[in-house]
Amino acid sequence: MRFMKTLALLLLTQTANLFAAALTSDVTTTAPFSFMRGINFCGYWNNDYEHDYSSRSIAKIAETGNNWVSILVTWYQEDEKSTAIYMDSDKTPSDKSVRKAISDAKNLGLRVSLKPHIDLGNGKWRADIGAPQYVSDANFDAFFAAWFASYKSFMNHYAEMAEESGTEMLVIGTELINTTERQNGKTLPAWVAYIGELRQKYSGKLTYAADWSEWRDVSAPQTKIFWKDFWQALDYIGIDAYYPLSKKENATISELVLGWQQPLSVLEQMSAAFQKPVVFTEFGFRSVEKCYISPGDYKLNFPASEECQRNSYIATYQALTGRKWLSGIFWWSWMPYLKSDITNPENPWWVTQKYQGYLRDYTPEGKSAESILKNENLTAGKKWASY
Repeated sequence: MRFMKTLALLLLTQTANLFAAALTSDVTTTAPFSFMRGINFCGYWNNDYEHDYSSRSIAKIAETGNNWVSILVTWYQEDEKSTAIYMDSDKTPSDKSVRKAISDAKNLGLRVSLKPHIDLGNGKWRADIGAPQYVSDANFDAFFAAWFASYKSFMNHYAEMAEESGTEMLVIGTELINTTERQNGKTLPAWVAYIGELRQKYSGKLTYAADWSEWRDVSAPQTKIFWKDFWQALDYIGIDAYYPLSKKENATISELVLGWQQPLSVLEQMSAAFQKPVVFTEFGFRSVEKCYISPGDYKLNFPASEECQRNSYIATYQALTGRKWLSGIFWWSWMPYLKSDITNPENPWWVTQKYQGYLRDYTPEGKSAESILKNENLTAGKKWASY
């Protein structure tokens, strides 16, 4: 009897140790690229990417030592319960425009991720598409079937473009919380099946950009195990990592580094549980005071502050260094024009309209955070290459 108890205790101990190791060990999946040092390139008009100023802006992305660019293209639907997704003739970058941006980037030696987005015509967040307050449980199945058919048509268009242009990665969705999470993930099998269909059209790498709020606590990898097939069908776990880092008025760099520790712990466990490396498909800080309190909220009306953005960049690089489960980062964001374009007196509308937004926007270009980005990419960037 004593022997049996000892054996049972030994087996339990070994099982616990194996489970703990699975959650804390390095991901064994070999990343297909060296560390992705990237920027999201964001044009919101149909011909933005066709202009010379867009080419100059992409050239500066390369000059700052990035090796990737993620090119944004946005389609629209009217509201949270609409099922028709459409190209806006004024605001959606044209196919010609997107192809030129891809070509500009590749000619500079940059690898390209194509990131198709959906925005809502009423200005609300895409995460609310199909949310319970707009689509009842009784109507959700019919809604999702119609919406997903429209969505697949939209995404197929860019999968084919990505394949034709030799684009290295495609982001298959961004922050579509209620089309993936609702009713305990009942729609995820449809997403997994669609990923298989995309593999027939596109030979590059695939990821999905999940919102940070879906993965905010340490229990998430275990309680959301229904995501397993979804993430394992993709090449990377993509996270839009706008985690709040501090509630303090004037948080120090050290305090911001500390603020990264809990979410990074969650993501490490998530990576180990699903055996996939993580990519930050989006993250960033506006050039405003207290930019770290709610980094993803672009509507917070705080005074401009390049220092807060700069310090948040420094803290982030310090916190991320050495994270072997992390395969890349794509800062949000970089515009298809430069500070020199929107301060040029020959462009009076740009000076009065775009420049005011630029002062408190996410872009580091022309601000003190740009030097941090460039230094990390060109000098300290070597330390990322082996991850």
